[in-house]
Amino acid sequence: MRDENERIAYLARIARQHYEEGISQEDLAAELGLPVEEVARLIAEAESKGVVNVQVRSPWRTNPALEEELIKKFNLKDARVLVRGNRTYEEMVEGLGLLAAQYFADILTPHAIIGISWGSALHHMIQALPSRHLPEAEVVQLIGATGAENISTDGPMLAQMLAERIGARARYLHSPLIVESEAGRNALLQERSIRQTLLRAEQADIALVGIGTTNPALYSLLRAGYVTREELDAIRAAGAVGDVCAQHYSADGEWLDISINRRAVGVSLHTLGKIPTVIGVAGGAEKAETILGALRGQHVNVLITDDEAVERLLALDAGIPERAAPSSITEAAQRPLVSLKGIWKVFNGVPVLHGVDIELMPGEIHALLGGNGSGKSTLMKVLSGVYTADAGAIELNGVPVEISGPAEAHDLGIYYVPQEPKIFAHLSVQENLLLGMDETNKAEAVAKIRRLAQEIGFDGDIQAAAGSLNIANQQLLEIIRGLLRDAQVLILDEPTSTLTFREVGALFERMRHLAQQGIGIFFISHRLNEILEISDRISVLREGRFVLHARTSEVTTRDLIRAMLPEQALAEEAQEAPRERAAIRTGKDVLRVENLSGEAFRDVSLEVRAGEVVGLAGLVGAGRTELARAILGIEQETAGRVWINGVEATKRSPARCQKLGLVYVPEDRHAHGIFADLAYPYTTTASILERLGRWFLSARQEKHIVEDFVRRLQIKTREYTQAISTLSGGNQQKVVLSKALAGDPKVIILDEPTRGVDAQARQDVYRLIEALKAEGVGILMISSDIEEVIQVSDRVLVMFHGSIVDELNRSECQIERITAASFGVKST
Repeated sequence: MRDENERIAYLARIARQHYEEGISQEDLAAELGLPVEEVARLIAEAESKGVVNVQVRSPWRTNPALEEELIKKFNLKDARVLVRGNRTYEEMVEGLGLLAAQYFADILTPHAIIGISWGSALHHMIQALPSRHLPEAEVVQLIGATGAENISTDGPMLAQMLAERIGARARYLHSPLIVESEAGRNALLQERSIRQTLLRAEQADIALVGIGTTNPALYSLLRAGYVTREELDAIRAAGAVGDVCAQHYSADGEWLDISINRRAVGVSLHTLGKIPTVIGVAGGAEKAETILGALRGQHVNVLITDDEAVERLLALDAGIPERAAPSSITEAAQRPLVSLKGIWKVFNGVPVLHGVDIELMPGEIHALLGGNGSGKSTLMKVLSGVYTADAGAIELNGVPVEISGPAEAHDLGIYYVPQEPKIFAHLSVQENLLLGMDETNKAEAVAKIRRLAQEIGFDGDIQAAAGSLNIANQQLLEIIRGLLRDAQVLILDEPTSTLTFREVGALFERMRHLAQQGIGIFFISHRLNEILEISDRISVLREGRFVLHARTSEVTTRDLIRAMLPEQALAEEAQEAPRERAAIRTGKDVLRVENLSGEAFRDVSLEVRAGEVVGLAGLVGAGRTELARAILGIEQETAGRVWINGVEATKRSPARCQKLGLVYVPEDRHAHGIFADLAYPYTTTASILERLGRWFLSARQEKHIVEDFVRRLQIKTREYTQAISTLSGGNQQKVVLSKALAGDPKVIILDEPTRGVDAQARQDVYRLIEALKAEGVGILMISSDIEEVIQVSDRVLVMFHGSIVDELNRSECQIERITAASFGVKST
């Protein structure tokens, strides 16, 4: 598996050099010492394995008329105005980066000195630059490092990236961006390396700068932690509308004599004004006033922006009032609250997420839908810090961030509410909520808890034990925990799975209330009717790739179901003739269940006949495994009756069920099926020790039984004493099956019998099932692979949230119908 991971990384590196860095196949071949044909084959392999996703993009158009107007009105050297069209904020910023890269590449000379500040637009610009080799050029960091901001958009990293991209030297400003006092800044400026870097910056030929706004929803220094909200309010009250190189200015472009300007380490606006070419990159109508101030103050003389920003700033300059004063939430809604871009996740060499992209807007309820193993939970665990992506990027409010764990996600305002609330039952609600918080502000935190509880309709007693709450209030407790930590992104994983109809309605009302406050919500659910009711947008994952992004108002239930189905399976199903082989129903009942109920299922009735395979389909969490374990007596039922081979089994246990002729092959062979450190024969004969001798076990008889199963099941081993843990996954599963079969059962419950096995072992399992059918054994097979269920079963039962919702004979088995039933939709 490690070799496969290394192979994918190797292909990704070659693909990145070719597609992103623009290195030709001929140059790559020379660099790697390979034939050109081999490089072409490697790139083709990268495409076939999904490492490369080739997309055709519409060209980025510009507006020459607006460019000319800007140049004349503000005495600019040049301007580029992107036609935004219907592109999202993130797509617009990417386009600005591309235009800036094109302009910068055209004016770059071999001996140029280039100064650079910070920001996501400049990050996009560097990524879009073609590679150059300019050893005499130099890149100079114009401002200190923010430290708290994501490293990929901070000044030092951008300086390094730009220098590497154009093959130049880099000079760094080894200082924080903002210091505690003016005296501290003045002391730093006396440090030799800082003084030399700033003197070098004064000699720059080109400066690349972002244009920042003091809008609270977008203010970078607030997100970086350099400024509190109260300090930002004071900065705005002083008249600041924006900043260039952390130097704030007024709507007229005048530098402001305020504390933060005197504490910033970097070039001054006066120094910046002496640099021949200052390229400012910023866009969006919400930044119009900010950009206008930079133009009036002549802090940039080349502007890269978009048409919406230009139209608004020209109107502002002409004194035309804005049609409506947007709230901060409306302003922030111009850009995604969260963007996940090109996210890859690989487990044991197998990609689970294939470079997926998704956005969450402020105040949006965005539903995530997909079948078992589609990748939706993995993606949300990447966002919430449980997993780390193997490739890709996450951005909050347009700024790239690194999330290395759940604690960091919480600090960034991302909170995951699990399907099963994580509470300490013996502690009070208040104590649960205060865990991990600063005790010095306890009174303030308690007051906030009471306010939040009232706002979202929590009707429990915060002094009562958390374990006494019903499940609905336990989930609200988890949501309050996130809001208490100022969460702006909530991930709700199957929150309605255990709620009553009335509780679901109340939860949805609270979700809408949170969305109205600008909080973005990812909502994971298998209930299509609920998704269509509550969500604003829906994204569907299939096999680790998004196959649908749509507004909820634009899709139907059928659209969602078909989006989840494999395209090949749909095509084959449409061409396939009806199955003529009738289900085998001639044998007697070997397993009968009547009105069985338990914690995860209710009122289930089914029967399995001799020589019949009954498939039990449904989503993970539908209650299938819990049902099987209750039939065996492993889990307690609350009602119902079970007959095994014609005998009612009242006090059931796995041992008693085995004596009656029923055995169970569990889904997790490592936890429940094998003795990992012992030789594989110990697992095979574990259930029949009494047959091998009352006082002393017959090694001879044991070996005879084991070798018979090795032959029948084609178990591949090196030697009789080989530890089972050293066998392949497929051969381990065959050993587990041999343990079940050793007792000559009349009925077998197989729980995910081919999970984690290779294609050959899967076919061996299918042949074994056919052989057992021929011998008259009844089989209840639980499988999340719908195609497997259809292939193997004579009848199919479908479970949804603990109930059997559909039964199909062999001729009725279709992927679409089974999928629909798995999501609680009855086909007509």
